[in-house]
Amino acid sequence: MLFEFQLSDTLLPLQYGYYRIKTAEHATSDLPADLELTCGVPNEDNNKDKRGSNDDDYYVYTHPKTRPYYTCVSDIWELKPGKVVGTYKIERPFLLDWSKDAFNSEYDHSKKFFLSASSIPQADKRNNFSNRVSAHMDENKAMSWKIQKARSSADGDTDATWKIITTEVKDGNTVIQNAGWGLCSWGRMIRDGKSYRTGESFFALVCNEEDWITEWKLEMISEEVFKEDTGVEN
Repeated sequence: MLFEFQLSDTLLPLQYGYYRIKTAEHATSDLPADLELTCGVPNEDNNKDKRGSNDDDYYVYTHPKTRPYYTCVSDIWELKPGKVVGTYKIERPFLLDWSKDAFNSEYDHSKKFFLSASSIPQADKRNNFSNRVSAHMDENKAMSWKIQKARSSADGDTDATWKIITTEVKDGNTVIQNAGWGLCSWGRMIRDGKSYRTGESFFALVCNEEDWITEWKLEMISEEVFKEDTGVEN
């Protein structure tokens, strides 16, 4: 396993670590640039973002930097080695409250959300070409994501954009997520209930249509900033 991780380091376009994941503009759907990828938090009134009946499974969406109600405290994600060589696991701390000042010192900060995608259950499936993305506490459901450069910039990777791509997921012999689908979020032009969340926030999906795959900006964050932003000692 150690050899696998060393090998994957040489293949990966981005180093492991903490990132803010932001949208690039998608004019076709009227998606603004610099919306941040986030997910809901456990709250008895927060049914919009809850995926199942438990507090361990929430839909993922993009929103402006001004944090709306019912989001996690931090919009920082961590890239770690995926289960497949050359891929990433994308995770974040499972923070209970949207106000850092309201943290309960007894809360278990070791819990994590893992970015996941599948067409099961049916509620996640938008159509035959797209389905919603969620964040699970079950690490077995973590997607192994490929990250591919979409556009380079004159400043190296500073202003580069990236595509975040699925690998195949099976439940037994049944494929529940195809490989090659891209992480996306669409703006105000797409108003169905599985992509449009509010006037300024939009659910995240994966889709297999190239023109609709979002390009993402990945802004690397130091461990010190992560700790300051979340209050979590990792």
